[in-house]
Amino acid sequence: MIEAIVGMWKRVGLSVVLCLLALFLGAAGFASLAALKPEPSKREQPPRVINVTTYEVDSTDLVEVVTGFGRAEADREVVISAQVSGEVISVSPKLEVGEEVSPPLVPPGKTEQFAAEPNKILVRIDPQTYEERVEQAERRLVVIDAELKRLKQEQANNARVYDKVKADLEEIQKEYDRIAGLFAQGVASDSQRTRAALELSRYRDAEISAGNEKAVFPLRIAEAEQRLEATRSDLDLAKQDLARTTVYPTFRGRLAEVHVEQGQFVRTGDPLVRLADIDSVQVPINLTLTDYAKVETLLKAGVKPQVRLMRFESASERWTGVLERVAPEADETTRTIKVYVHVDNTRAETPLLPGTVVQAAIDGPTTGKVVVVPRDAVQDGRVFLATDFFEEKRDGTTIKKGIARKRQIEIDRTLRTVLIIKANLAEGEQVILTNLDILNDGNIIRIDGVQYLRNEIGKSKLRFAQSPDSESKPQSAATNGRVENPPRP
Repeated sequence: MIEAIVGMWKRVGLSVVLCLLALFLGAAGFASLAALKPEPSKREQPPRVINVTTYEVDSTDLVEVVTGFGRAEADREVVISAQVSGEVISVSPKLEVGEEVSPPLVPPGKTEQFAAEPNKILVRIDPQTYEERVEQAERRLVVIDAELKRLKQEQANNARVYDKVKADLEEIQKEYDRIAGLFAQGVASDSQRTRAALELSRYRDAEISAGNEKAVFPLRIAEAEQRLEATRSDLDLAKQDLARTTVYPTFRGRLAEVHVEQGQFVRTGDPLVRLADIDSVQVPINLTLTDYAKVETLLKAGVKPQVRLMRFESASERWTGVLERVAPEADETTRTIKVYVHVDNTRAETPLLPGTVVQAAIDGPTTGKVVVVPRDAVQDGRVFLATDFFEEKRDGTTIKKGIARKRQIEIDRTLRTVLIIKANLAEGEQVILTNLDILNDGNIIRIDGVQYLRNEIGKSKLRFAQSPDSESKPQSAATNGRVENPPRP
């Protein structure tokens, strides 16, 4: 049994040795055959070329644009209320929210307007009561006027009577004096003197009575004149109330609310309609203290900044306004200052309706000549510049290339998505914008397109800055302001 096991293990060991020997001989044969094969020729790999877009550094004047949001409001908005009480007997066909209405050409209160422009009437209140008041005042006016004329005539008559009584009194006084002189001489009797004295006394009483009557007439006439004036005032008030039964719009605008219907009884002070002026709109804009400081200098210099308004950045509707005034104090809660932008809708193709929420871009101060680069092109205070341009021809096509060089720059300040550079960049140099994560100093680059300052500030319709000189720069026909042939290879 043991001998059988030993023999089996010997056979296994011999098989393993033979297998290893066969593998070794095969490997040696393969190596010898491979050594006989000639080595392939080595081919140099071409240098890696990275496609990039560049930005041409520009030195220009920039107008900083301050942005904010606001809700348009009607510059004038009034609630027209009933000024008299009564039943509404008719309303205008235009008495609907959104309808445009305008005032009459004849000022309210003139009788000509009722016949001249009945189509301008918004609401008509029953005028019967007020017409009767006008008639009553006119009748009282006629009566008092007649009384005043009678008093003046009586005053004239009384004056003539008084003058006659006074003249008669003078004659009687002379007669009494003559008789009294005769009585003193013993010529006239005592009875004659007494009768002359009684006659003189009677004429004196008549003169006093006529004088008293004469003194009363000015008072009676003054009283009648005051009643006449009061009645005229009552007539004017009655006519005003009568005119107020016809309600007109106070200015041209649109009806924002309607509170009245035909047949409704209204009292003095009840609101009838709310009228908004759409020709002139104001937009309150809340600015931070920093942004307000930028426009405050212009306001103090008497300059009213231009403002561009839009519902959102990609909206086609645009409006232009002027910053007219500023709130006198800041809001403690939001720490903002409210400025008011005026929009003249008569000059707008599409009117800016009250209630519209808009974004505002306000032209701020001018920075002066500055060098500007996109913020995305700067990493750790450094940029890659496209330099050492050269050309290669391939398949009949000229390919423009360059070398990427890293440069440290000095940043002055930030304007949202761009940086104002203080030093180490010159006008006309090209800063690389794309593939910065794989770019190294000395890499060969191929310029696919060039962007300019106007492309950068025009990416968003809600601009943060505008360049007065940028209109003369080339503008890309491709997406995002790229051009296929850069002007500075």
